[in-house]
Amino acid sequence: MVPSIDFITTRIPPPANTERVICDIQTANDIVECVVNSVEISKWYIKRYAYIFAYNNNTILETCNDVYTFMCENFKFNPETGKKQTGRSIRYIIYDPEGYGTKYFDCKHFSTFALATLQSIGIYCHLRLCGYTVLNKNPTHVYVVAYDKEGNEIIIDGTLPVFNRESKSQFIINVKE
Repeated sequence: MVPSIDFITTRIPPPANTERVICDIQTANDIVECVVNSVEISKWYIKRYAYIFAYNNNTILETCNDVYTFMCENFKFNPETGKKQTGRSIRYIIYDPEGYGTKYFDCKHFSTFALATLQSIGIYCHLRLCGYTVLNKNPTHVYVVAYDKEGNEIIIDGTLPVFNRESKSQFIINVKE
């Protein structure tokens, strides 16, 4: 079931300055630390809404698709560039106080929402970092990979227009706990 943004905002309070600027040039470790820390500080709030994504779904694929659909309906991808690279808590992601209702987000924010939500309802998933140039081995993109009961990958990348698809990259780094 895909909840409305109003359903979630009635269950969690507005943010309390939990956006964190990370760095100008990000390494793989910076990206992972950013997302993992954002999920960690949000755990208590995630439990207040995540269950609704699994409600009435028969498969992990359906649940992942609902999380993807929610992100696409409520958040607009706008990559951060330069010195403004941030990590956001779930509360910051949902309320988006700087976007004034436009919901602009980077891939790190999509990944934080998807990873936190899916892990909260017991779906095994992890981050996947990737890069698009051969010469630069620093990843420039992150998204979430979940697995169905048969072990098939399910791609949750809210920056792409199609569910369960990956864009072609030069390299990937799977970050499994």
